[in-house]
Amino acid sequence: MRITNSTVLRNYDRNLKRLSTNKYNSEQKIFTGREFCRASENPLSAAKALTVRKQLQHTTQYMENLDVADKFYTEAETSLLQISDQLASIREHIIYACNTTLDKEVDLNIIAEQLETKAREMVSVFNTNSAERNIFGGECNHAEPFTFAEDENGFATEVLYHGVPVNAYTDCKDFPYSKEVFIDIGIGIVVDQETQEIDPQSALQISFNGADITGCGADNYAASVDLENLTAGQRYSIDIFLNGEKTTVAFDAGADATENMNNLNDAITAQYKADRKNVIPAVDADGKITAGDADVYVASTKGAKNATTVNNEYGYSKNYIQVTLDAAKALKNGDLAYANACIDKVVLAAENLMIEIADLGNNEEFIEFNKTRFQTREVNLKDRQDTLEASDLESEITLYKTYEALYNACLQMSSAVIPNSIFSYIR
Repeated sequence: MRITNSTVLRNYDRNLKRLSTNKYNSEQKIFTGREFCRASENPLSAAKALTVRKQLQHTTQYMENLDVADKFYTEAETSLLQISDQLASIREHIIYACNTTLDKEVDLNIIAEQLETKAREMVSVFNTNSAERNIFGGECNHAEPFTFAEDENGFATEVLYHGVPVNAYTDCKDFPYSKEVFIDIGIGIVVDQETQEIDPQSALQISFNGADITGCGADNYAASVDLENLTAGQRYSIDIFLNGEKTTVAFDAGADATENMNNLNDAITAQYKADRKNVIPAVDADGKITAGDADVYVASTKGAKNATTVNNEYGYSKNYIQVTLDAAKALKNGDLAYANACIDKVVLAAENLMIEIADLGNNEEFIEFNKTRFQTREVNLKDRQDTLEASDLESEITLYKTYEALYNACLQMSSAVIPNSIFSYIR
């Protein structure tokens, strides 16, 4: 059988291209370290590799979430340790004031001012933010959670949490922005289909209710309004906190305290009925506002043009920042008995604070455990990814050298395969 030159050239060209392609593919595997670059080259391994990549991506995200949570809890623990030192100092200041012969006009006022400074320092600590997130602000990050209400002399008289007096509610969840914020750390987040609430056991909380940490509510306090010193015909307003809700009531002052009482009662009744609330507070002749056995707290309406004077005579606040201010006020008034009783409240607050710090430590340990777990998982997934995708460099380099030798040999044979042309003779 006669083999024509065209057949020889065609076979030579085909083999040369095949060797060039194999050499190039081997070279790509060496440079990229990957067994294949397209799913079509190995569909089964590619499908498995995509699953592994997805798991790796989730693992990386969970580890980043844990890093964020770790920093958040570390900041919180550091803050509470600072508060613990402050409470110890406050306790010492009050003990010194109550058990030392001091000049009421000078030394007691100095200690009172020091206590107010301590209260402001604690508020500053609780207003700390981490990565533009308020640590103790609940779900609110756009404003400082803790502020003060001040008297006409600039003395801090009341601690506010998101604008609400800390003594107003006994349940910390009644305060604004009190919903919990969670972060997914890969333990199987669960959402209630009815309430759309996240199961706390399926995620990690990265928010703290400042009212819960510092305490809220007060024991045996009585809310009242000054009915005596109102200007007739002037319109006043007050905020009434009852059963976890705030109601603003506006009323016109009358000629005397009795008329003021009647006008305020009428305004309260009208407002509460308009809001369709079942429990309606009442005002007596002394200005005291009650609602059966429910706790009632009254505050001056924030930002109101005319806000009447209100009083909340209570036993002791459950908020240790407020207790500090109350002790300072008592020292200014020379009421050493009240200030001395605040010592036990501060000691109890310090004990509860240590429990909070211990809880933070437990959560940090939980975070470290999960970080270790995901680090191990990441190593295993990368090993699995290498098995599916990575090329065997030793074998591939050997194969590449083989293809390179064959390719060079094929090129050297070209002079024997490709016929001479007229240009070869001219040369």
